[in-house]
Amino acid sequence: MNIEFIDPVLPSRRAWMCVVGLGALAAVLFAAGRIMEARAGILQDEARRRAAAQALAAATPVPLPPPPYAEDLRLALDRASLPEAPVLRELETVAVVGIQLTSIDIDMADHMATVELQADSDAALGDYQDQLNAGLPSAAWHIDRLAATQQGTSPEPGMQAGQRVTLKRRF
Repeated sequence: MNIEFIDPVLPSRRAWMCVVGLGALAAVLFAAGRIMEARAGILQDEARRRAAAQALAAATPVPLPPPPYAEDLRLALDRASLPEAPVLRELETVAVVGIQLTSIDIDMADHMATVELQADSDAALGDYQDQLNAGLPSAAWHIDRLAATQQGTSPEPGMQAGQRVTLKRRF
């Protein structure tokens, strides 16, 4: 008995290349389809978000009543903003011979600065007030009270005769 073996016939290289190429093409097309699906989902999500944002923008907001602490908060923020700082800076930068400050009162509730001073002469008082108002758009410092003092009637020892003046300024 004689057995003959037949050599198996293998497909040609072209056939193998076609099979591998078709497999690679299928993988690329499958990946492209998945990418396009994901991109379409992202675009739909963005469109939904834009529509929701437009709906929120179109809705008129309901005005809320102010909280019960609103007035106290406004006063606290007003005090924290230091509106009296420019007033104090003005007083610190002006110095006139013949003017002696006796008191400075800052009233935050009324936004009013009150300065009491002793002036030796009208000229010194005028010069002091002019220097305080210099650089301001309108005269902010005004004489509120003016009283003449004499040598022996001054309440503070060592003060000369002159004028007791009260200046006021809103800030």
